[in-house]
Amino acid sequence: MTASGTAIITATITTNTTVVEKPWSIVIPDEGCGNKSRFLDVEGKPVYREVRLLKQKSNISKEDVSLVDELRDRFESWFIHNTKSTYNVDPVTRTTNQLFYGLRTMEDKLNFGFCLANLYGIDLVHDEHQAITRWVAGYEISSPFKAAVAKIPATTGAVIRWTHLSHKAFQMLDERLPGIISKGEPGVYEVRDLVINELSATGEPVREVMATTLGFNEESFGQYADGPRGVPEFLFVINSRSGKSISPLVDGDCKEVVFIQNMTGKFKLVGRQVLGGNWRDGKRGPRRVYYFDEIEAPETESHITARDIKNMKYKGFFEAFGFGPCELGCC
Repeated sequence: MTASGTAIITATITTNTTVVEKPWSIVIPDEGCGNKSRFLDVEGKPVYREVRLLKQKSNISKEDVSLVDELRDRFESWFIHNTKSTYNVDPVTRTTNQLFYGLRTMEDKLNFGFCLANLYGIDLVHDEHQAITRWVAGYEISSPFKAAVAKIPATTGAVIRWTHLSHKAFQMLDERLPGIISKGEPGVYEVRDLVINELSATGEPVREVMATTLGFNEESFGQYADGPRGVPEFLFVINSRSGKSISPLVDGDCKEVVFIQNMTGKFKLVGRQVLGGNWRDGKRGPRRVYYFDEIEAPETESHITARDIKNMKYKGFFEAFGFGPCELGCC
């Protein structure tokens, strides 16, 4: 089904009330508006939360309805109750995360990360692996970073992004207009329409990399919870088909999945949900969540399987490879 100006699931008020349990702060009773509400405390600052359910429109495809219903259920369970979950994660990413996040020592994580990069064909000696580290540490975008990411298998499943939007980008999404940069089909966007990378090697804003977090978990909130401009007002929930999981490669804890302009698909806006935040009204917290399905995703060139990940001999990888971690840019 092609996108159109009205082919979107939008928000309406529901009559449900939710009881919120600890550790998600205090319960906000129903005050007649019928919304699910709560306060979430972030570093001592209350964040107002309000969730309105989605209303189906008749010209939405069954596939889009099913996808948004699934993503919405998982988002609301996490957002309201802190219920952790993942959705449709591919076997390679799932196996990699299970093994990596089950490790307890820094040495094991370093060995695993470098061994994994070697399995993917990422250059460990020169710039590629270090370029991933520089992105994670300082959001530096470079040609070696893109080259390294291109070698990583695709990650499928639900990912979350907390973000600020310019007025033009907000209007683009809320009214389902063509992309502010791509100028393509209404409701179908590219990375460059959805991000402004303000921190880069040159210091100039670029529109190339969209960072997200895999699944619905504590990392999904913590990574973007409170920036220099306050709590971001907007969330993206994306059904990924070509994102690249980079955290296990560089001992990262945030389960980061990145999308790079011209190396990924397009993002079809299939749902929009109103949340309770509005800084103009003194309600600190997010205003909207937008649901996307990645379409026209490129086929992955990687032939790595979950069995390959399980069979990795990562113990003592530094010694076997002939370099210590400092020589590989890890100190």
